[in-house]
Amino acid sequence: VRQIEEYQQHSIANSQLIPLNDLEVNLHQLPRDKTIIIYCRTDHRSQHALLQLKHAGFLQLRYLKGGITAWEAWHQQGKA
Repeated sequence: VRQIEEYQQHSIANSQLIPLNDLEVNLHQLPRDKTIIIYCRTDHRSQHALLQLKHAGFLQLRYLKGGITAWEAWHQQGKA
């Protein structure tokens, strides 16, 4: 649920970009039979997206606690 510029700077491989402001009109792009993991920079936008998706009937939802910031810190520890 990050913005295009943010996604271009830092993203997780094989992730799909749908900015939070565009989420509602792009629900048809999301699978209902797979777990969706939502992430933003920290947590704020992913929390909002999680609620939107729950209200839209999606059941298999997770969000990346700490966002891309936490992911990158964890990923860098693995390389050290």
